[in-house]
Amino acid sequence: LSNAIKFTEQGEVHIQMDVQERRGDTVILVFNVHDTGIGIPEHKINQLFEAFTQTDVSHARKFGGSGLGLTICKELLELMSGQISVESIEGKGTKFEVTVPLLRQQAIPNVG
Repeated sequence: LSNAIKFTEQGEVHIQMDVQERRGDTVILVFNVHDTGIGIPEHKINQLFEAFTQTDVSHARKFGGSGLGLTICKELLELMSGQISVESIEGKGTKFEVTVPLLRQQAIPNVG
C-alpha cells in the first residue's frame, strides 16, 4: 500500500479485501492494491522480490527506499502459507494481490 501511494503522484490507489474461502477454522483473505501510478516495465517485474533491487536507479533517488520491502513481504507471506502476485503496465499502474490464510478469531484458544 505504501509503494502504491509513493509511486502514484496523480491518479488513484484502491485497496480491497475479500474473504476468498473458509476452511474449518481458517479463513483465506485476499487483498488487492491497485494504483494508477508509474507502473513497472514488464522485464523488471521478476526482479521486484529480490533483495536490494529497485526497478530504476532514478526512482531510488527520487522516492527512496532500500529495495527490501517487497522481499520481506514475500518471505513473510510464504512463511504464513500465503502468496503475493503482481500485474503492471508501465505508465498505467500496478495491481498487487496478497492471499493469506488466517485462523478465525473463535479458533484461537484462550491462554489467559
